[in-house]
Amino acid sequence: MKSEMKKLDGGRVELRVVLDKPEIEAAHKAAVEFLAKDVKVKGYRPGKAPLYAVERQLDPNALIQHTTELMVRSTLLDAMREHKVHFSNQPEVDVVKFVPAETFEYKATADLMPEVKLGDYKNLKAKRPKPEKVSAEEVEAFIKSMAGRNRTWKEVKRVAKSGDRVIMDFLGKESGTPFEGGAGKDFALELGSNMFVPGFEEKVVGHKAGEEFVIDLRFPKDYHAHLANKKVQFEIKLHRVEEGSGVTVDDAFAKTMGFPDLKSFESEVAHNRERVAETEADDRHVDALVQELVKKSKITMPEGVVTRMMQEIEQQSPGAPRELVETQARTRAEMLSVLNELAVAMKIAVTDEELAQQIDVLKIQHKDNAQLVERLNTQFVQDDIRGRMRMDKVVGELRKLYSK
Repeated sequence: MKSEMKKLDGGRVELRVVLDKPEIEAAHKAAVEFLAKDVKVKGYRPGKAPLYAVERQLDPNALIQHTTELMVRSTLLDAMREHKVHFSNQPEVDVVKFVPAETFEYKATADLMPEVKLGDYKNLKAKRPKPEKVSAEEVEAFIKSMAGRNRTWKEVKRVAKSGDRVIMDFLGKESGTPFEGGAGKDFALELGSNMFVPGFEEKVVGHKAGEEFVIDLRFPKDYHAHLANKKVQFEIKLHRVEEGSGVTVDDAFAKTMGFPDLKSFESEVAHNRERVAETEADDRHVDALVQELVKKSKITMPEGVVTRMMQEIEQQSPGAPRELVETQARTRAEMLSVLNELAVAMKIAVTDEELAQQIDVLKIQHKDNAQLVERLNTQFVQDDIRGRMRMDKVVGELRKLYSK
């Protein structure tokens, strides 16, 4: 393998990689072996046919695609190490030249990691904020909300009113065309819960089971970008109206929740809420420490890193002002880059064994998603997982350092 590096504008870099003939042949053989498990060759038992016989029955395009993926996967990391570069995102890979069994050349373009000159992290001044006090009123409100979720529902033969639960089908349309996420079958909706777009639940009130009707609404200006401020119609078919029976907050209710009496239940709720408040105070403290360290550090940030962070924020908060999104993106990118450099300073690493254990857990969690499980075997996904684990470790160490 031969490689060369070229620095581009905006903190980007391009790696060009040329493979040797033995590397191409090895990738081709590995691709055939991988694809062979799904191929049946007449006259041979499964898995026993020679590779030349299997290859004749493979889809040429599939073979080229898998061979290409293997060649890139097996060489890009080595090229990055050779030139001592670290990508901050999944690179854009373009094949420059590919003659099967003869020549393979590709280029990989990506943003470099931000350059950070770390400030003094051992003498930060940010103070831990006091945890918010948990009031008796807050405990009471929490228990009442739990009681509300434990109500029993009984069908009633009258029009729906606020506080009832309705079972319905709905189909949302914009200019006569159904829109994504706007349909449901046998959906249970508690009227007054504000679960749906403003105005929807109020217009279901007054209807009864068996009715079919249309609701006209306008989505809020700050709603998801593709529907913000749009006029829409919801076609409704109301199946059932149900009335909830109230749950009295007393010793009997506490026993249904696994406590001997209401006082014990209130005590446990208060204790749990206090622990949450303590955790939130710790999190705010760590956030303040990192922000202080950012100010003490010198950071050269590739614009591509900020742009990708902006895209993530815009997906999470569609319609947010662009100036605010850019500020948040830059702040988040700076904090992450400083934490990454802090991990280097603290000599924090994730071992191969720790990474393997985490990947095994993820494979079990997503066992029904074969495509995702396959991606967990790729180097870049594993590097991303390792990076996230490393961030968790460095935050934990910073928390310990300033917990005294």
